[in-house]
Amino acid sequence: MIFPKRVFTWGGIFGLVMLTPMFFLESQMAAMGGPITRPENYYGFIGVAWAWQWVYLLIGRDPVRYRPIMPIGAMGKLIFVVITFGLAAAGRTPWNVALITASDLVIAILFLIAWRMTPILPQGASATAADGPA
Repeated sequence: MIFPKRVFTWGGIFGLVMLTPMFFLESQMAAMGGPITRPENYYGFIGVAWAWQWVYLLIGRDPVRYRPIMPIGAMGKLIFVVITFGLAAAGRTPWNVALITASDLVIAILFLIAWRMTPILPQGASATAADGPA
């Protein structure tokens, strides 16, 4: 279970490192991309994405137990990648923004690999028993 634990733990840490500064960079983001006319959308996106990083850290602590939500975590990463590439293709966001999401694509793929590697917890079994010795 080392690979799934590391992938989700490092994925969560990476996300927290990337997202946390954005709570304090609204004016700089506006200077780069134009005025932020809906700050609730700006902070709402960051807040939801930030909260998901804690879910990834939780999964990393007990992958067998949280295996069912691993694909949902990958989906969250993939949605952002697809949307930013679609917006870039439509000329609605710069390509450098879309290319930055390539790290999320890599993390999503690693999340799916970790999901496939994680054993399914038999119904009624405890996660610690399925995880084996520490």
